Amino acid sequence: MIPIIYIYNGPGTSKVSVAHTSYSLKKLYPYCVINALNAYDVISGQWVQDASLFVMPGGADRPYGRALNGAGNNMIQQYVQNGGQYLGICAGAYYACANIKFAVNTDLEVTGARELSFFKGMAVGPTLAPYDYQSNQGARSAVLIGNGVLQALKQTYLTFFNGGCHFVFNEDCVDTKVLAHYQFNYQPAILDIKVGQGRVILSGIHIEYDLDILDRLDPYLEVIYHQLNAGDSKRLGLLSQILNELLGTGD
Repeated sequence: MIPIIYIYNGPGTSKVSVAHTSYSLKKLYPYCVINALNAYDVISGQWVQDASLFVMPGGADRPYGRALNGAGNNMIQQYVQNGGQYLGICAGAYYACANIKFAVNTDLEVTGARELSFFKGMAVGPTLAPYDYQSNQGARSAVLIGNGVLQALKQTYLTFFNGGCHFVFNEDCVDTKVLAHYQFNYQPAILDIKVGQGRVILSGIHIEYDLDILDRLDPYLEVIYHQLNAGDSKRLGLLSQILNELLGTGD
């Protein structure tokens, strides 16, 4: 069956993250159908009937909430509860947690509860470096340690980080597996959560960023390009394994 993948592209989304998400999906699944959804489309619910996967990409969490709180989030929750698949990347991962703490004690501070609450704990970040909305100076190559739950996660590998979170558990965090940790502090970086009949994978780091379209003219990205390039085959294997799991093509 041809996968039909919906990427949220409404208020708050990063054009760069959406572009990398679309590019990486087509690279790994050249036959898949990729459709963009704005907030009205999400609320209408027509996408639910044929969706193989719903992706909430990177961007900014608060505009997501302003556009989707209430009807939009209810539609996403129902989709997952009834057997759908959700992939949240960076801001899309923050957005799917019960609470977030972002850039506390800075001018960029964002804290509070969130409606989706697929992960009952908290997303806290930025984990590796301060975030800057105007540039990529907070971008880093993140070293992760896989815990072996998935085949591609039995190793240490590099992937792109910019503003992402780690996850803090509490007693309500059930049916949740940690797929990978940050090497430097061993905090959870990627989660796999069973929600109703569906499945949610949340990634604090940008597993979707592909070096083919990374802006190497950006001085901040040029610095880390060669670091990322050295581990890109492992990063691609990680993303492939996660997508295979979500799309039902894994072993």
